[in-house]
Amino acid sequence: MGNMKTFFHNLTGKRTIGAICLLLFITLLLGCEKLPDNYKISIGCGGGFAGTHQSYTVAQDGTVYYSVQSSVDPNQNREGMIIGDISKTDVIEYYSRLADIEFMNINYVNPDNMSCSLGLTVGETIHSVTWPMMFNETEPPDEIKTIVDIFKDIDKMVSPLKPG
Repeated sequence: MGNMKTFFHNLTGKRTIGAICLLLFITLLLGCEKLPDNYKISIGCGGGFAGTHQSYTVAQDGTVYYSVQSSVDPNQNREGMIIGDISKTDVIEYYSRLADIEFMNINYVNPDNMSCSLGLTVGETIHSVTWPMMFNETEPPDEIKTIVDIFKDIDKMVSPLKPG
């Protein structure tokens, strides 16, 4: 019985707790995905007879920028207005979801009269996928279904920040 008592005493000792904490820290550190130093995610839709394209860019730090470009009325143009921010945790989640599907290797550019796009900029490298806007309401092709779902999730998070 004395050996059991010694075992539990040693298990709860400061050295053991410190070793367990160090082991957990190293496990978490090795298990974490390495994020690039500089990235941003952009989503946008537009076109049609109005010729207006609205987009949101989410920076790595969570800052959300809003832009409008109009080919019909240049007075509507706004470039990169800061409209708020989202949590860094959400930004990391979106980036990780794009990394999981190897977004930078997906080549799908299929614009229509009204189109949407999701873009990822990592450093100086920019990659974008474009699809007809109707795919936001109908079932998109399998090759971009996950991308459209990520687009919708980001849009739900940032569109309420849009200026009135």
